[in-house]
Amino acid sequence: MYHKIYPDVIFIANLLIDYTILSVTCRLCKITTTYAKLAVSAIVGAVWSVIMAFMHGNNIPALFCTYLCVPAAMLYIAGCRGHVREWIYRYAAFMSVSVIMGGIMGLLREKSADTFAVLVAVVLFAQAACPLLKYLSGYVKRRNLLYSVRIELDGRSVDVMGLYDTGNSLADPYNGKPVCIVENKAVKDLMQAGGTGRGVRLIPYRSIGKSHGLMKLVTVDSITIEYEGRQLRCENPELALYEGRLSGEGDYSMILNTASLDKNK
Repeated sequence: MYHKIYPDVIFIANLLIDYTILSVTCRLCKITTTYAKLAVSAIVGAVWSVIMAFMHGNNIPALFCTYLCVPAAMLYIAGCRGHVREWIYRYAAFMSVSVIMGGIMGLLREKSADTFAVLVAVVLFAQAACPLLKYLSGYVKRRNLLYSVRIELDGRSVDVMGLYDTGNSLADPYNGKPVCIVENKAVKDLMQAGGTGRGVRLIPYRSIGKSHGLMKLVTVDSITIEYEGRQLRCENPELALYEGRLSGEGDYSMILNTASLDKNK
């Protein structure tokens, strides 16, 4: 008796199932992971499923790899670390989720092949859509918080994109005025042509990855922000010059201080 084997179907189906099992396991066991790690781990499981489909074997080495080596490798790739006790707990959770999902899908397959196909399609769509929706929602949020800003000093100006960041609570320690942060290279020409406003001071700051640091602090004539269809002008704002990039993607080169905006609304 011969059976047709479709490796692409086996791969995609197991990729979907393994990704779901890993995602649930990581949530249950509080394993820190990423979509990329989950995807790579699921690919490993799917590839092994294809290999097993062609091997047609239930020998001890194959079963050992299927039920111990491959799940352990998948958990490790997904981000599982820790002591032996933690590994045992997470392995047990992974296998439990696998058995439960396998049982549910088996029952659905027995009842109706169409129901099983629909379930697979729904889960596949959910697994593909969740990361995409998360990215798109973050993108929309970032775009809604980005404003065009014009910085003016001694009759000259430069236009930059500014991020409205509620987490920026930087303030001048001498007078308590809110401070916006701008990339030094973004205003370099403005500062060279127009001087440094009313002098340069240093301001301490804290950030992720760097507990303490100092930035140059300058006062410019004004900044004008295009805010929700209207322009908001702040007179004599203080700007901290940041050496480096504020946005990894280059979406913005300035972080606005919400306190300065609130005071000028």
